[in-house]
Amino acid sequence: MVRFAQAVAKRKQARREYLKSKTTTNRKRYNALCRRVKQIGQVARTKEWRCACENLNPSSDPKIAWQFIRRVSGRGNTARVEPLIVNGTEMDTDRKEANAFNKHFSKVNTVPRDPIADPRMRRLRKALLLSV
Repeated sequence: MVRFAQAVAKRKQARREYLKSKTTTNRKRYNALCRRVKQIGQVARTKEWRCACENLNPSSDPKIAWQFIRRVSGRGNTARVEPLIVNGTEMDTDRKEANAFNKHFSKVNTVPRDPIADPRMRRLRKALLLSV
């Protein structure tokens, strides 16, 4: 477990370095450390799984067994998403990504006209009321 914590610390440091200086080398180092942390975690889960299976017996509490299965299965962990690139610019923060999405959707979606304030709708309503 100590090895895993050290790998996570190195990965965090590499991420900070990448965010300070966005070079290809820093990005590759960060990605390599991400893969290393994932690999160490997988080995630890496999080891823990084997140990748990050896200690399993019919009198074991099923609730504890299922909690363990959920924990080691890795469900709920999201996959790492590559950074969003818009017009050749990398959106490396949540704020930049949000602004990029906002800009895009504000172009493609428009607010419909207010039917009460729209003069065409007023004329239509008036004509309908007069025809009754």
